[in-house]
Amino acid sequence: MSPHCVHDAGRPRIALLGDSHASALAASLSHMADQAGFDFVQFTKSSCPPLLGTTRLMPSHPGHAAQCALYNDRAFAAVMRDPRIQTVVLAGYWAAPFAPDAGGDAYTDPRDRTNHGVATSLARLDGAVRTTTQVLARAHRHVIILGDVPQFRFDPAREAVTAFMPVRQRVAHVLDPSFLTAGDIAPVLLLSVPGQPIADTVRHAAADTADVTYFSLADGLCSPAGCKFRMGNDPFYVDQQHLSRGGADFLLARIDGLIPVTGDNVARIATQPPIPTAPIPLSVATQVAIH
Repeated sequence: MSPHCVHDAGRPRIALLGDSHASALAASLSHMADQAGFDFVQFTKSSCPPLLGTTRLMPSHPGHAAQCALYNDRAFAAVMRDPRIQTVVLAGYWAAPFAPDAGGDAYTDPRDRTNHGVATSLARLDGAVRTTTQVLARAHRHVIILGDVPQFRFDPAREAVTAFMPVRQRVAHVLDPSFLTAGDIAPVLLLSVPGQPIADTVRHAAADTADVTYFSLADGLCSPAGCKFRMGNDPFYVDQQHLSRGGADFLLARIDGLIPVTGDNVARIATQPPIPTAPIPLSVATQVAIH
C-alpha cells in the first residue's frame, strides 16, 4: 500500500485480490481501470485464493495454509476499511487443488488444515465463495469473479519462439509428431482445461449473491476448435498457465462490462471480433470440457 506500489489520484478504486493468476492480470486491469477513471490497488499472494474462512492446503509447503489465511484476513480488512474501493475483483486458479499434479492440495478450514477428500474440498470452495461475496456485498462493494484461464499441455511461450525459428520448429515436430497447432489455436488434445465441476461451483456460488458478476475467462480464448495461445509471434502465456501482459490485454478487452461505467471514457470491448477459428466436429463431452 506504499506510494511506490499504489497510483493514487484520489479517484474511486478498483481492488484486485487473488493469487499469481490474478497477479498476471494486474497490469492490464490497472491500465483499464485508469482509462475508465479509477485508481487501482492489488492484493495478491502466490497460490493463495481470495477466500474468507477457507485456505489452500499445500502439503509440499506446510506453512502455506496458515500464511494464506492470515494474508487474506489482512487484505480483505484493508478493502473493507477503504470507502473508495467500490469494485472488488476476485481472481485465481480455482481448480488448482484438483489438478492432477496438485499433490494432496485441498481447500480446507484454516483451523483444521486437513485434507478430507475431493467432495469436502469442493464443498468448502462453494461455501467460501458464497461467504466471501456476501461479506463484500453487505459492505456495498460490487464484486467481480473471474474464472480460470485455459491451460495447455505444452509451453505456449516456448512454442511462440519456436514458431519463427524454422530449424528448431522442424526438429521439435520430428521429436513429437503428435504436436500440431492450427495456427494460433491449440486443439483439444493439447489443452489441460479446468474441470467443469469446479467452474460450475464458482459460477453458481457467485450467482446466489446480489451485485456479484461472474466472467468465464476460458470463454474469451476458446471455441469448439480449441484455445488461442498466441497472436502471431506474441505469446499469450509466460508458461503453461500464467497469462502474459499481451494475453491479459487481449482477454480482458473481450469482456464487456468488466470495468464499471463512470463516464464516456470507459473501454467496453464487446465490439472486438470473435476469435478466428474454424470449428471442428467435437463430441458434446469435449465441448463441455472446453467451456
